[in-house]
Amino acid sequence: VKTCKNPEINRDVLEEMVLERLCSSLFDPRVIPSLLERYNRYVAEKSDSARNTAETLRTELQSVERKIKNTVNLMVDIGSSALKDKLLELEKSKEQLSYELKQALVAESTARITEKQLVNLFRKAEQELRHGTLTNRRKIIDQYVKKVVVYPDRVEVVLNFVEGFEVKEVLEKKRES
Repeated sequence: VKTCKNPEINRDVLEEMVLERLCSSLFDPRVIPSLLERYNRYVAEKSDSARNTAETLRTELQSVERKIKNTVNLMVDIGSSALKDKLLELEKSKEQLSYELKQALVAESTARITEKQLVNLFRKAEQELRHGTLTNRRKIIDQYVKKVVVYPDRVEVVLNFVEGFEVKEVLEKKRES
């Protein structure tokens, strides 16, 4: 059985250290240009993917609409119940494709954000972190703090801003007497 040999540290002190480091690192104006560039690159990639999906869905939708038209023409001439079932199937397919196309168009139009917008979002998040409800503070911490490691002489806080963009902060541990 392994036991921790680290000296005790007051939980409130540790939480306050982590919150302070999160605020000073996450809301540091120097990280905004890098975050903005990464976010906008991510949005552009998603937009390209959504654009391709939308084009594929448009083609499929046009094909289904042609099949519906042909089936209706056959029904007028023949009046088969099998054709009626096929028409219902095609109408459901058209409805589903139309819905998916709308979703893809929304994803395609996801806008890039400006530095000013990002700064405003960060200010709101910082205020929520510093003065918000416990639930909202926890959400922000869960989103941006990857892990906290306590060593005898220091505390390491690994922050996760954007996927693949981590910052490790080393804090000197305050000892409680």
